[in-house]
Amino acid sequence: MNANENSSAQICMHNSRLYGISLVTGSNPQKLLIALLLTAFVAGCGGNLGGDPAGGGYGMAASNAPSVIATAPADSDTNVMINTDVTATFNRDMDSTTINTTTFTVLDEDAAVLVPGVVSYAGTIATFHPNSDLTANGNYTAKITAAVMSLDGYAIASDFTWRFSTQP
Repeated sequence: MNANENSSAQICMHNSRLYGISLVTGSNPQKLLIALLLTAFVAGCGGNLGGDPAGGGYGMAASNAPSVIATAPADSDTNVMINTDVTATFNRDMDSTTINTTTFTVLDEDAAVLVPGVVSYAGTIATFHPNSDLTANGNYTAKITAAVMSLDGYAIASDFTWRFSTQP
């Protein structure tokens, strides 16, 4: 490497797991090619080197991110009973301390207010239990935020939302 070339490398790690490598090369075409190939095969660092994984830092391969695989009510369900609980099922074990009334919400779209309730987690299922019956003929949006994390420290890739409406 020439003395007038600028180059640096950054490695993004959390809990002893490699999440990304970022190389900045000077004008050397071989080093640029290596950097491009590494970028293609390794997840980037999400623009937040040294950041908090719950805050969106530590980019990761999409296959490592947990996901919601089922909901009840399902997206776009209609005629949902007003005394229903709202659930989200994940594809892996999640960190229960990250699943709460801030990260799992139900919005009453008609009143434009969050539904008060209690959130619990067991197995791979998060449950939102409203404090009282939902409004008849109401429209609702449920949301799991990207702050929800798996037991091994991975956050879901982005907020997950679904909508449903209650019976008249």
